[in-house]
Amino acid sequence: MNTQRLLITPIQAANMLTQNLQNNRPINERVVAKYANEIKNGNWVTDNGESIKFDKNGMMVDGQHRLSAII
Repeated sequence: MNTQRLLITPIQAANMLTQNLQNNRPINERVVAKYANEIKNGNWVTDNGESIKFDKNGMMVDGQHRLSAII
């Protein structure tokens, strides 16, 4: 397992989303808006144990809502 702590820009988030697995659930725009508001208002907790996860083939398996909020 490889882990990194990164500051993700909107461009990086968009690039990561291109690796989103097709069988992930649909993006919930209300969740994205909630996360985006938390980020904008300075209330986003970065050390909550949640991460953006990719499988061994480089496909994203967790994090699509958080990345969408960054964009």
